[in-house]
Amino acid sequence: LRSSGATMRKMRSAEQRVAMSYEFEDLLNNLRDKKQKSEQQTESQRMKKLNQILRQSVKSFELNVTGNTVTKYDFIRQELNVSTPNSIDNCSLEIFDGINRLKDELEVIDNANAVIDIASDDPSKLICDLSVKERSRLTASIGASHDAHALSQLNGQLSVGVRNLFGGGEKLDIAADLGLGTTSQSGSSLARKNSLETGNVIADASTHRDRDQGGNNNDDRWRTSSSIYNVVHNTSNEYSINFSKPRFELPLVGGAKAVDSNLLFNDNKSNLLLRAFQQKLDRTRSSSYQEDSLGTTVSLVSSNKQHSLSYHYHLRSLTIPDGTHASGGQAQMNGAGAGNGLAHQVSSAAVADESAMMSTKSSVAYRFVRDTRNHPSIPSKGYLISNETEISGFGGDVDFVKMLNSFSYHWSLPRVTTNVDPPDVTTQVLSILNIGIQTGFVMPWKRKCARARGGQSGDRYIRIIDRLIPCGGLQLRGFEHAQIGPRDRGDYVHCDFLLAGGLSLCLPVMSWLYANIFVNVSHCNLLRNISSVQDVLNTQCASTGVSAIIPFPVGRLEIGYAHPIKTNGNPFSSWFWGFDVQFF
Repeated sequence: LRSSGATMRKMRSAEQRVAMSYEFEDLLNNLRDKKQKSEQQTESQRMKKLNQILRQSVKSFELNVTGNTVTKYDFIRQELNVSTPNSIDNCSLEIFDGINRLKDELEVIDNANAVIDIASDDPSKLICDLSVKERSRLTASIGASHDAHALSQLNGQLSVGVRNLFGGGEKLDIAADLGLGTTSQSGSSLARKNSLETGNVIADASTHRDRDQGGNNNDDRWRTSSSIYNVVHNTSNEYSINFSKPRFELPLVGGAKAVDSNLLFNDNKSNLLLRAFQQKLDRTRSSSYQEDSLGTTVSLVSSNKQHSLSYHYHLRSLTIPDGTHASGGQAQMNGAGAGNGLAHQVSSAAVADESAMMSTKSSVAYRFVRDTRNHPSIPSKGYLISNETEISGFGGDVDFVKMLNSFSYHWSLPRVTTNVDPPDVTTQVLSILNIGIQTGFVMPWKRKCARARGGQSGDRYIRIIDRLIPCGGLQLRGFEHAQIGPRDRGDYVHCDFLLAGGLSLCLPVMSWLYANIFVNVSHCNLLRNISSVQDVLNTQCASTGVSAIIPFPVGRLEIGYAHPIKTNGNPFSSWFWGFDVQFF
């Protein structure tokens, strides 16, 4: 009995301990729930209180800046652009957006730390204590670009300079630019030679001389050797001094508050660019001259980079390389070049006449560009539209009106589902349709205006140096840049009317490789040679074919085969390759 009683007491004691354990666990769970609810309620109250503070309106703003040894206080305050009265939330966003612009767009600071608070003596006053670390003022950069005028598929750039020159984000740099072009080497020499032997030459009538269209059939200029130096060649050399002033304020804006700030170049966020340069362009791949330019350019670029207004004052001349003769009379030898491999070349009368004098261009130009494409090399949607208009004749001895327009659009066609091995795996192929068109003209205007008043002043024809240069490459595949259109003997003299277009279909093969099917067509001629639509059709060039595309961030590399639909006597290479950012 004693043993059984002891056992019963132990069981009751164990049951009591288990019951206490459950009660303690329930108590702990209740405490945890209450703590969690309390924390959630506290966080909610904190957020509610914070939102109330952010929605609070302030009537004044005070900025304190430290660390700005070069950058002006007024420039930093203007870039933050905090407007009052406003809410604290909106003021904070304006402050941090301004800091990002100073860091990324204007590149005057390396990093910044901002502390925002309400003034202790004035609850309607917002105070920002901003500490900044400025970037190094000395700069050096190496980059790449594209210059259609220089016929360069790729321009290498080297520049050194000083940033934040006067404490307002200004930049001053000295730059050197080397332009490189590519040539479709396969069959190009033979095509050029054949084009001259056919006698299919459109003479340039800018002078009133008789032109010998058949005297240059054996021109050594078209004889090229098969080497890498003929595939990749130097197209331009340029040296320049550049000054830029961001956030340029037009004098009219500062003195006339009634002017609408939404007008173009009138939002105090435009960039002022001053440039002095010396440039040499090599046109000997398509003609017998080199182009030298020396001058200045002043440009005003809108804040969204879509609009640009410029003034140009350029001294230009055509120079005939050493060893090249001028046709029509006595030879012009620009040095002892008889043994340099270029002797016995004969420059056309059109080039020789223009090389005898220097011309001065004083012009105003406007450029508009809008790019909504999602990729610069392989866009699958969006469009690119551009317009360049230049009017010369405000001083100088050259007058013309020049306009060049281009438009391209890109569509992603409906996906096509295809079966591949193994049978239960499918892949979706996205094809891209691209369409592009380019048109332009250049013509003198002073003589037409003078005739209306009974006068005769002004240019009669457009100089070679001011004409439009037709593009080959990836805009007219199989043809070379500047080797299309009117010729005087063996010299291409470019055009003053241009109409080109293209259609292509891209199919992805791999993430880095695309297949391309294309059709290109182009017409370029002198306006005085065009009197009907039939003249346009008779002198057009066209090609079709297939190619492989390798996209890069700065352009596309394209290798392919082009079939000539119509060459019109111009050099053509069936196998081609090119690197460019402009393509149809």
